Amino acid sequence: MIVSLCLCAQEMSPTDVINLMRKADNGDYVAQFKLGQMYLDGRVVKKDEAKGVELIMKAAEPGDHHIHWFVGFMYQFGKGVTQDYAKAVEWYRKSADKGYDLAQYRLGTIYSTLYPNNNDVAKDDTKAVELWIKAAEQNHRDAQCDLGRMYYNGKGVAKDEAKAVEWLRKSADQGNARAQLNLGLVYVIAKDEAKAVEWFRKSAEQGNADAQFNLGFAYFNGKGVAKDEAKAVEWFRKSADQGSADAQSFFGWMYYNGKGVAKDEVKAVEWYKKAAEQGNTRAYNALAYMEANKDNYDAAIATVDKAIQLEPNNPNYYDSKGEFLYKKGDKEGAKAMWDKVISLDPKFGDKKSNLYKLLFPSN
Repeated sequence: MIVSLCLCAQEMSPTDVINLMRKADNGDYVAQFKLGQMYLDGRVVKKDEAKGVELIMKAAEPGDHHIHWFVGFMYQFGKGVTQDYAKAVEWYRKSADKGYDLAQYRLGTIYSTLYPNNNDVAKDDTKAVELWIKAAEQNHRDAQCDLGRMYYNGKGVAKDEAKAVEWLRKSADQGNARAQLNLGLVYVIAKDEAKAVEWFRKSAEQGNADAQFNLGFAYFNGKGVAKDEAKAVEWFRKSADQGSADAQSFFGWMYYNGKGVAKDEVKAVEWYKKAAEQGNTRAYNALAYMEANKDNYDAAIATVDKAIQLEPNNPNYYDSKGEFLYKKGDKEGAKAMWDKVISLDPKFGDKKSNLYKLLFPSN
């Protein structure tokens, strides 16, 4: 009832608004809630967040689980109030304890996520799983998706790939694009590339940028589907245009190497920079090599340092930096980088990287 009232606010006449205000003044909590939302969002009436919050808090007093959920939502996202995760948990809990799946799901997200500005609620994957199970059993598709992810990774619950697939499938069958993407990734790992493509496609057609990238990658490599570089470019483009850093970085690689598109270093730099601006370390590394190929070793080192800052435990970027230092003439610096590489990955020498060949030409 409350949800339908909220959806109809824009269709209200001035007389309807006056009647709603009269009901709210007489203590009708449904009217208070609806009017509060209208003030909060500035729909039909002039926006007044303070008045909106006051009305919604009054509406919450009788104990309606939906309104309790909404108050939790307000505190979680700072809608009309100061963001406060502890208060969000308090209100979500009131609703969740009454069995409301939306509150159970939202409460689980707070426990499962390390929000940078949340200093009040400790991360607790076990609690998240307990809540998501309750919501998932009520057919909440996002809870089913995240529960499947937790089972697959063994977070908050014992790892169980069969249960992971079961819950992901329940969610995916309801059209959840994230679940469809995750199912595709599960099948990639399981080496069932045809099924992976099937689920990537379902998700990609709903506009999921990561699925679009993975579907493009499948077409590009002919994995689970006939190789088709034109279709690969089509899906990469959809993903990149939505801001996928992975797709943007791969587009950079394609243009630089003339794979699937005409070779174009200017466009390669353009796409690599878009990805790098989002913190894509592979893009930074690629841009560094483009500078090194022009003997701009200082610029190359400065660029790969950005990748190292973002991924300080990735040996590949120290390896790149060592190569640039060696070619610049700093062999001691190059050796120091190699020592760092080996400290992070003792078997890295098996790759016979460029730096390895420079330092150990006889091996």
